[in-house]
Amino acid sequence: MRSRLKGSAAVLLTATLALLGVFGSVTTAQADPGQCSTSYSGYLGSANCSGVPAGEIWEAQVGCFYLDSSGFPVSFQVLGNQVNGSGTSTGFCGYGTYATKNISEIVVSGPPVSGPTGQITGLAGKCLDVQNANTANGTQVQLYDCNGSGAQQWTVASDGTLHALGKCLDVRNGGTGNGTAVQIYDCNNSGAQQWKPQPNGSMVNPQSGRCLDVRNAGTANGTPVQIYDCNNSGAQQWSLPH
Repeated sequence: MRSRLKGSAAVLLTATLALLGVFGSVTTAQADPGQCSTSYSGYLGSANCSGVPAGEIWEAQVGCFYLDSSGFPVSFQVLGNQVNGSGTSTGFCGYGTYATKNISEIVVSGPPVSGPTGQITGLAGKCLDVQNANTANGTQVQLYDCNGSGAQQWTVASDGTLHALGKCLDVRNGGTGNGTAVQIYDCNNSGAQQWKPQPNGSMVNPQSGRCLDVRNAGTANGTPVQIYDCNNSGAQQWSLPH
């Protein structure tokens, strides 16, 4: 321990350990990313998951605590090693601390998606492009000269999502109003990431009922895309890979 425990402090430690379940050994739960069991002992907490598809990256999040100089518990969390597919992720709370039964599994990224992949072209023959090829959540999607870069490679998945740089095409904050920006974001199965190609060449976001649109029908490089009332204009015409 970080301080020597005597008398009442030792009693408090015992009570705290019992409360947090540290004296237990194994729990099991059906949780992301697959069928997982968790275990904890001393300063280590682990999750073991089976049935996870290859290419899906996940890690354990382990609840930990220690007693401060006054003998009161201080809680915190640590992350375990990342695992590709099935396996075990173990979090190290630190010497003089305890892992608890509060262990969960966090999916870092999903398995590679399959489907037609290539450029999505739109107004003025330009491409749907991730600004500066930035993979951060919230990066604006724009119109740009087609250049064959990864920022313009989109996979049309069978579940209605569009993927680039490991993220999904997303309506910012799940907005539904005209002019709401379109970005890339971690894929999360939300309505903000659903796109339905139409026979007239437009792409509708069903949640909002609005179309993927080039703002103000601009043709300059860097013109952002948004959602807008479907109007069959050239600013809403898109050619997807097949």
